[in-house]
Amino acid sequence: MATKAPSTATQQQSGTAATKPGLRKPVFVKVESLKPGTNGHTMVVKVVNSNTVLDKKPRNPTFRGPQNQNTKIAECLIGDETGTILFTARNDQVELMKPGNTVILRNAKIDMFKGSMRMAVDKWGLVEITEPATFVVKEDNNLSLVEYELERKPSVLSTSNTLLLAGYVFLTFHATLTTAQPKRPLVLEFVVRVRARFVFELYNLPKDQLSLG
Repeated sequence: MATKAPSTATQQQSGTAATKPGLRKPVFVKVESLKPGTNGHTMVVKVVNSNTVLDKKPRNPTFRGPQNQNTKIAECLIGDETGTILFTARNDQVELMKPGNTVILRNAKIDMFKGSMRMAVDKWGLVEITEPATFVVKEDNNLSLVEYELERKPSVLSTSNTLLLAGYVFLTFHATLTTAQPKRPLVLEFVVRVRARFVFELYNLPKDQLSLG
C-alpha cells in the first residue's frame, strides 16, 4: 500500500522550523567595562541610593495625555562587585530604583553629562526587579567621578573653498586698488568688498543686488 506524500505546504513549514534561528542569549557585562558613548548593555546591579531631582506635577490633573503627566527624575547610584555608576531614572523607573533593590538593566546606554558618564534606559530598553544579588557593591570605584575630555574636531575649510576664498581676496584687492572710493580708507574698502563678494557667492545671490557702497 502506497503511503501518501506530504503536501508542499507541510514541507515548507518543516523547513522553516528547521532553519529558524534561536533567540540570542544576552551577554551580561560588568560596571568596570562601561565606556563613554556605548549602548546595548545588559547587566545586573544593586541600587545603592536614590536622589529625586525633579518631581513635576501636571498643571491640569483632569486632562489626560502624554503632555500632562507626572515627570519624575532621580539620580541613582548603582553598581556591582566591580564598581558603581550613576543611573538616571525617569518616571516609572523611579519606583523600581529603590535603595536595596537588585535590578536587571536591558539595552542600557551611556550618556555624557559635563564630561562624566551616566547610565540610562530609554524606551528601547527595560528595567526589571530580580532576585537579590549576593555580591557586595564596590563603592570605591565610581565611574561617574571620572571626567573625560571630549574630543573637538578642528574646523578646516575644504580645498575648493580655500581656493575660492583666495581668488576672491586677490580679485577684490585688485579692484580695490583701481576703484576705491576716496571717502573710505583703503583697508576698510577692501574688507567691505571681500565680505560682500564671499556672501553673495556663498548663498548664490543675484549679482545685481551686490552693493559695495
